[in-house]
Amino acid sequence: MTRPRRLLTTVVPAALSLVLIAAGRADAATVHLTGPAGAEVSIDGQHLGSLPLAPLDLPVGTHVVRCRAHAHEDLTQDLVVADPTAIQHVRLRPLPLRRSRAVTGSLMYAGLGQWYAGADLRGWAYFLGESVGLITALGGELARSNEQDEYTNAIRNYEQAVAAPDVTFWRNEAATAYQNARDMADLRDLGLMIAGGAWALSILDAWLLTPTVDVGAGPVPPSAMRADMPAPLDGVHAAVTIEF
Repeated sequence: MTRPRRLLTTVVPAALSLVLIAAGRADAATVHLTGPAGAEVSIDGQHLGSLPLAPLDLPVGTHVVRCRAHAHEDLTQDLVVADPTAIQHVRLRPLPLRRSRAVTGSLMYAGLGQWYAGADLRGWAYFLGESVGLITALGGELARSNEQDEYTNAIRNYEQAVAAPDVTFWRNEAATAYQNARDMADLRDLGLMIAGGAWALSILDAWLLTPTVDVGAGPVPPSAMRADMPAPLDGVHAAVTIEF
């Protein structure tokens, strides 16, 4: 009785597992991914590594492919696997970065060009620089306006004062308000300088440091090519092309 029980508890589950694995593989299609050499690829949130990659077994359904390559825009595309018996050749063609677009973004607001180019840290530095500068300038201008009103009111009371103590008091109040207004004006100007400097540096950074490529998505790595795969097409396409 012991040996039959061992067969039931060990051999039968192992056999069922093999059957399930074979059934799962039967519902998976073979997918060959090609594209810019060195591009980082993930499918359904799982990082697969950099191109070229070995053929993949993907189950039937819709999968989200993400590709991130140096000097290219990030690419996100749905990949539909409908026929588990088919061999699909998927070529990733992310658009190359454009310096003009990076500069235009930085012209709109500091840091946008760097975020477009993938330089997130520098983008945040420029963005915060312009934002803090503008907020400081706005706060300084509002405070200067209030102090200007205080100065105008003190001058009016000074001119109407008759008693010596009142004259001295309002003269001192006017002098204090005047100095405060000058200090707030300096703070406003400092904020504008910070914001303008961050904006200008962001534009210069976008022009000089945005990585670019000479040709579209780059050549398909020879090591990833096979005899039954179609030849690479010229041109640039921001999409995933599936060919059978």
